[in-house]
Amino acid sequence: MKNTGKTVSLTALEDIELKARFEGNRLKVAVLWGDPATGPVAILLHMPRGHVEPFHVHTSDYHCVVVKGELRTQARGGEISKAYGPGSHVFQPGGVLHAESSDAENDVLAFVYFDGPIDVVHED
Repeated sequence: MKNTGKTVSLTALEDIELKARFEGNRLKVAVLWGDPATGPVAILLHMPRGHVEPFHVHTSDYHCVVVKGELRTQARGGEISKAYGPGSHVFQPGGVLHAESSDAENDVLAFVYFDGPIDVVHED
């Protein structure tokens, strides 16, 4: 893990620059440490209100802590399986098909740690 020498406090979230990670996708991220191409890597993830991320898999496991808003997760073939509010921890094993969304009223901000590269393979 590369030490950038930067310290980020939760009181300075508005100072963190979030950028689009994938073309044509409304999700924005800020890399806090690590390399998204190889992992491990930690990011802040911004999901705008009303966003639906379609079914997909990651090769890496990830841990997520919701900072604000409500992150909703869905397993393949099911309805919303769980809604996570601020302070909640979500673990998603690599290779498991899932979808995520935010509610219509609130953006989601989350800290996400991937134990390997960040990749997204959408269901065909």
